[in-house]
Order: sequence, then structure tokens, then C-alpha cells
Amino acid sequence: MIETTISHIAVGLYAGEPTIAVVIRANGERPRAGARFHLAGRDWQVRGVGNSRPYDESPDEAAESGLVALIVDDAEGLLEQQQALAGQTLQIHPAQQSL
Repeated sequence: MIETTISHIAVGLYAGEPTIAVVIRANGERPRAGARFHLAGRDWQVRGVGNSRPYDESPDEAAESGLVALIVDDAEGLLEQQQALAGQTLQIHPAQQSL
């Protein structure tokens, strides 16, 4: 299990598709696709993982920042709650562990 903090909720592109992601501080450990977490009253499964970066930041700078984007499906409702979610602790479980 990885315990981390939510940085923010982001809108961006993943594999060329518009997506919404939960952005966390990696703290040295990166979750993998298939990992799961509970947030905003429901369980989520990570579809993909990528570096999160502003458009004016290079990919190398993004990797150094430690911000990781957890790509999840059907996350539109998280945008409305993004201010309340920022700073919350998040427990991320590998795919084989139960919540």
C-alpha cells in the first residue's frame, strides 16, 4: 500500500484522449495501472499512470517534481470537488490487495 497526499485534480491528455486525473505526490513510490483507492465515496481503479506537469515545464522537470497523475475513468464529478480533495491523504492499494 502507498500512502500519499492529493495535490490536485487535473484535466489533460492521456494516450491522446482527454482525461481527468487525480494528481498525487509520489514520495518515491509510483502506483501502477490496476492499483485501487477509495475517494469521494467510491472505489477507483487506476487505468494509467503518468507524470503531471504544467504546459511550460519540461518532462524532466515534471519527473523531478514528484507529481504523478493517476488516470481513472468516469471522474467528471471529481472536478467539482477538487478544492475539498486537495491535501487529503490517499491510500493506494496494488491490484492484488483488497480495499
